Amino acid sequence: VQFESARLAHGGTFDFTFNAAGTVHYYCQIHGPTMNGTVVVTPGAPAAQNVSIKDNFFDPQVISIAPGGTIHWKNDGNHDHIAQ
Repeated sequence: VQFESARLAHGGTFDFTFNAAGTVHYYCQIHGPTMNGTVVVTPGAPAAQNVSIKDNFFDPQVISIAPGGTIHWKNDGNHDHIAQ
């Protein structure tokens, strides 16, 4: 699974629906692979989750979602970010 948000300024949001079970690693295209997160798509997990993008990290860094579920990212930091 691959996804890429637009460039998100403070307050910017991005949603992505994960259809198949598995583990997806992602990072901030601007800040590089040290700013990373993991999505675990597994049956029985919540159908919707939120991730807060902070300056230099995703909160939470690891999140679970059910197949067909959507994650909503919001940039709560002061710098621009691109989740990919």
